[in-house]
Amino acid sequence: MGIKTIWDGKDLPPVGCHVLIDLSSVGMRPYEVAGYEVRRSVDEVKYPHWLYVVKIKVKSLDGKCTNERFLSEVFPLDWRED
Repeated sequence: MGIKTIWDGKDLPPVGCHVLIDLSSVGMRPYEVAGYEVRRSVDEVKYPHWLYVVKIKVKSLDGKCTNERFLSEVFPLDWRED
């Protein structure tokens, strides 16, 4: 038994914590943060060359599915729509 990290919605969620992501077919589902990917913006004509994109890598709690999301698409477990 370890101590579970609970993300408060600020900064980046720590690797290993559980978050909610919105899947269009089934709604909000819990996933575990597996890591991050940092890369340059795809459209360097529209955006400056120094702009980087951070994607949050997540995996399903059973480990069968993986996904990548922007920070704006990841929510704390206690998130409720107003």
